[in-house]
Amino acid sequence: MSDPVVVGIITAVAAVICQVIIAVSGRSAAQKERAESQRLITYRLDQLEHKMTVHNNMIRRTYKLEQDTEIIKEKLLSAVRRLEDLEGAKR
Repeated sequence: MSDPVVVGIITAVAAVICQVIIAVSGRSAAQKERAESQRLITYRLDQLEHKMTVHNNMIRRTYKLEQDTEIIKEKLLSAVRRLEDLEGAKR
């Protein structure tokens, strides 16, 4: 074989090896970025779930307070009516 052919083959093999190395390192970097992205998404979802839980608990407490307020209103109205009846009976 002539020298230019040998140099061409060596250059081609070196180029292929370089491309393989570049592809492997690029793939590795992409996997790291994907893992970091996935970790961040998971963290944000966990935070959102926590906020939703806090919100839902607040809604439940508010609903319970509204129910209790209605019961207290009814009891108060009943007491007012009884007082009015007693005052009317005195006269």
